[in-house]
Amino acid sequence: MWMLHWRPSPPAVERQALSLRLYLYASLLGSVLALLASGATLVYRLLGILLNASTAASGAAVVDIGRATSVIAVAAALGLYHWRVLGRDGAARPAEAPDLPSQPAAISIEVRGAAEEQVRRLLQGLPDGATYSIRRLPG
Repeated sequence: MWMLHWRPSPPAVERQALSLRLYLYASLLGSVLALLASGATLVYRLLGILLNASTAASGAAVVDIGRATSVIAVAAALGLYHWRVLGRDGAARPAEAPDLPSQPAAISIEVRGAAEEQVRRLLQGLPDGATYSIRRLPG
């Protein structure tokens, strides 16, 4: 069933879906937890064998080491795969555009306490194509 629905590169809309990101983060969390638990078991059993603990040489220790090693291998592979998918989806996410007005707007500004020459100097920094007019107000 899984193979029927598998697509190596889903459409962009699906790649940005919240459900997919939740699945990827949950998979990464499960992989990390499995790595930690199996790593702890592996280290415990290896230290038991190295320090010649009385029960360490039993067959159960060897079985536990084998299980821990296989879980580490599978969890690492799954975690690495989901990490790469998450990275690719993040790189494909479009950058957020700043909120700019779609069309230039007419703005009215009243300046008091500045000479006309100072105002003209400041208005020289406007973008190309922008125009301005200065009107003297009475009083």
